[in-house]
Formats: sequence, structure tokens, C-alpha cells
Amino acid sequence: TFALLHRTSIDGDLREARDRLVALANRQREPGQARYLAITMLNLANCLRAMADAPGALEAATDAVALLGQLAGVYELSSAYVVRAWALAHLGRLPDARANIDLALRHKNPSAEIEVYAEAADVLGMYADALDAARLVGEARQIRGAHKADIDILAVAEAQLAERALAGQLLEAE
Repeated sequence: TFALLHRTSIDGDLREARDRLVALANRQREPGQARYLAITMLNLANCLRAMADAPGALEAATDAVALLGQLAGVYELSSAYVVRAWALAHLGRLPDARANIDLALRHKNPSAEIEVYAEAADVLGMYADALDAARLVGEARQIRGAHKADIDILAVAEAQLAERALAGQLLEAE
């Protein structure tokens, strides 16, 4: 899966990635493959998100949540909730999106905690409330033991929020 997504990121053909992920998921729908299928569905959801296919991303992320929820000790569950939140927000279902962000934060794994906060802030900042998004980034800044990569993730989240705020101010000025 990684090689496929890496090649796709270079080639830029998300449709091919989607088709291959769907084919892979179909092969993984057999006993003993639940973990692999769950991750494939999460990868498919993220691919569909990149394609702005909110209904497809919602379906794939919902499948990923269902599968990951049955497995013990998986940290990807919070990521699946964030993709669901994005899809729901994109479809105009903001209360449902916020509920999924709450679930993502509730199910976050310490090893990916800051990333979950940043992704949730991105969804809120894009579709709902920049103040809530900034609050999440602020909460993430309080997490102890952050690595440099985590600090970089938060810097990007803050820059995105600032850019959206500036764009909003420019639109209001017009």
C-alpha cells in the first residue's frame, strides 16, 4: 500500500490509487484480514478526501471506524474519525462533524495525539469555527514530550489557521 501511495503522490493519479485500494480491500474481505482491511479502508478514505469525494470518504471512513473499533490497541481509529469529520463537514453536517472530532480526541493514542489535534483543528478551521480550531492547537501545545515533528505539525496547523483568517479578512474588505 505504501509503495502504491508513494508512486501515486509522485505521478499524481489519485483515481488509480483509489481503484487499487478498492481492489486491495476486496481481496482483504476474508477471515483473518480485518486489520489489513481496516487500514486499507482508512487509506481509501484519505485518498477520497484528497479527491474531494465526501460521500465516498464518509463511507470508507465509516467502514474503517467499524473495523478498527473491533480491534484492540489501534491508534488509527482517531484518524478514521477525523476523516469522517471532514466528510461530514464538507457535506454541511457540522454537528455530526463536531461529534466525530470529539470521538477522535477521545480515542487518540499518545503516539499520535498532536497529529489528531492538528487534523481536527484543520477540519474546524476549514468548515466551522476558527476559534475552536485555535483552541485545539493551543491544547496540543500543552502536551508534554512533543517531538520536533509534532512541533512542526502544530506550526503548519497554526499557519493554516492564520492564512484562513487573513483570507477571511481580505474577503470582508472587498
